Amino acid sequence: MPPSCPAKAGEGDGRFLQTLVSLLAGTASTVVRAFLDTALRPVLTSERPVRAFNILMAILLRASLDPVFMDA
Repeated sequence: MPPSCPAKAGEGDGRFLQTLVSLLAGTASTVVRAFLDTALRPVLTSERPVRAFNILMAILLRASLDPVFMDA
């Protein structure tokens, strides 16, 4: 339904719930990321652990994109 159309009865409830869930998930992921950054800072002080961390994150990113490329 285009944004200019008025909402039908009961549609606003789903949008509110979806917005609330998105806000809660975004806040939770931001807080977890902040704690992980603080916890990993002492570990990632030299070049070798940073390289291992980057490789691990690249592998995880690639694995998360596999389902997208499988559908194409």
